[in-house]
Amino acid sequence: MSEKKFIDTIRKSLNEKKQEINLNTELKEIKKWDSLSNVRVIIDLNQVFKKNLDISSTANFKTLKELYEYIK
Repeated sequence: MSEKKFIDTIRKSLNEKKQEINLNTELKEIKKWDSLSNVRVIIDLNQVFKKNLDISSTANFKTLKELYEYIK
């Protein structure tokens, strides 16, 4: 899984075109990130990367890098 594809999937899930997002971005800094978007992102990541992520296992992540490392 590439970092670019991961970030692109996050962007698409959030419908975010303006804000700069990278692996070091903290989830709380993402303007469109909330509990519903968290669910949407996990569902999309599961589909794109053929994973079976559990929402509760990702609830305590603070950065996109933590999420990326978890599913890598």
